[in-house]
Amino acid sequence: MFFCSRFLFVLLLVVGFVPASFGDAGKWHNCKQNEPSFRCLLAFEVENTGDLEFEQALADAARQAGKPGYAAIVLERIVSRHPERADARIELVILSLNLGDNLTAKYHLDILQALPKPPPQVGLLLRELDQRLRPVEQAFERRASFLGSLGAGYDTNPNLGVYADAIDLVVNGSAQSFVPDDSLTPQPSFFVGLSGSTEYIYSPKGLVSANVLAREYDGVEDEDSVAVSAKIFHKLRRNRYVEGTLADFRTGEGLYLTRIGTGLRQRFGECECSTVGLLVDFLDGSQRSNRASRLTLDVQTARKLSIVTMRLSASADYSFQPDAQWGDTYGLELGAHAVGYFDGFRGTFGLSIYQGRDEEPYSPLFGGSHRDLLRGSIKAGLSHPVTESVDAFLDWSYSRQESNVDLFSYKRQVSAIGVRMAF
Repeated sequence: MFFCSRFLFVLLLVVGFVPASFGDAGKWHNCKQNEPSFRCLLAFEVENTGDLEFEQALADAARQAGKPGYAAIVLERIVSRHPERADARIELVILSLNLGDNLTAKYHLDILQALPKPPPQVGLLLRELDQRLRPVEQAFERRASFLGSLGAGYDTNPNLGVYADAIDLVVNGSAQSFVPDDSLTPQPSFFVGLSGSTEYIYSPKGLVSANVLAREYDGVEDEDSVAVSAKIFHKLRRNRYVEGTLADFRTGEGLYLTRIGTGLRQRFGECECSTVGLLVDFLDGSQRSNRASRLTLDVQTARKLSIVTMRLSASADYSFQPDAQWGDTYGLELGAHAVGYFDGFRGTFGLSIYQGRDEEPYSPLFGGSHRDLLRGSIKAGLSHPVTESVDAFLDWSYSRQESNVDLFSYKRQVSAIGVRMAF
C-alpha cells in the first residue's frame, strides 16, 4: 500500500510538470501578439533552443527590443546548426559591425565570400568593413580609391525659374503685376551627367577627397554646369579634426560661385558618433551680392538601427554680405538622412528644411519687406550591384522654396538613372 501511494504521488508530479516543460513548448507563437515579445519568448528559450523558427523569432525580437548583443548570440547558434543559412549570417555580420566586433564580422564575411554564389550584399559589407579596419587594425598604407558614374535624367527646373504667373511689385507707390518672361520661368529639360570622385589617404590621421559633376542639358545650354570640389580632413588629437574645403560651380551662361572654407570638428558621446563643428566660409561669385563671409555652427549624429544608418544634423549660419543691398542673412537648417541595405539593394532617403531671413529690406519694389526663405527638400535613391565593381542606380529629388519675394520661389524635381563604377 505504501508503494502504491508513492507511485501515485510521483505520477502526479510528472503529469503536473509535463505541461510546463513540454506541453507549452509550442505556445511561443502567441508571443508575437504580446508586447514586448522579447520577454515573452525568453520564457520558452530553454525548451526551444535549436528550433530554427523559434531562434529566428527570438533574434528578431531581441533586435527590435534594442538587444543587439543578445540577437548576435542567437544568430551564432543558428549559423552553427544551419551553416547554409546565408541570410542569418548576413544579419550577424551587420549586427557585429554595429557592435564594433570587426573580427566576428570578418570571419563570417570570409565564409559568405567563399560560397559559389555569394549574396549581393557581401560586396557592400566588405567595403564597409574595409573602411572600418583601415585606420585601426590594418597597417597604414597610402592608398587611393576612385568612383565614377554616368547617367541621364530629367530636370523640371534647371534654371530655378519662378512658378508664379505674375509678380506683384510696388512702382511709384502703386501696386502693379509683372508677368515674368521665359528667362524667369522654369525651362524643363533632359540631361546627361558625368561624375567622378577620388579619395586619398595620406596618413593614419588624414585624407583628401575630390569630386567633379558635369551636366549637359538638351536645349538649355545656359544651364550646362560643372561643379568641382575638394576636401581635406586631418585628425589633431582626442577626436578633434580640422577640415578644409575648396569648391567651384560654373554654368554655360558664365555664372560662377567659388567657396573656400575651413573649420574645426569635435567628436563626442559614448559611441563618438556625434560631432560639433565651427566652420568659416569665404564666397565669391559673378554677382557682387554673392561675395560673403559665412560662419556656421553645426551638430551631427549618426545611429545604426539594424540594417539602417540614420544621420541627423542641425546647423545655424550667419552670412556677412557687404555688397548685398538686403544686408546680412541668418539661416537655420535641419536634416535627416538614412542608408539601408536589403535584398541586395542599397537605399537612401533624405529630408532637409532651411529657414533664412535677411537683415535689411530686400527692395522698395517689393514693398520694403525683409526677404524670408523657406526651403524643403526630399531625396531618395536605390542602387543594386551589377558586378563586383559596377552598380546600377536610380535617384530622385524634389525641392521647393517659398519666399515673400516672388523672385525666389521655385519648385524643382530631378530624376536620374545610370551606373556607378568603382576602381
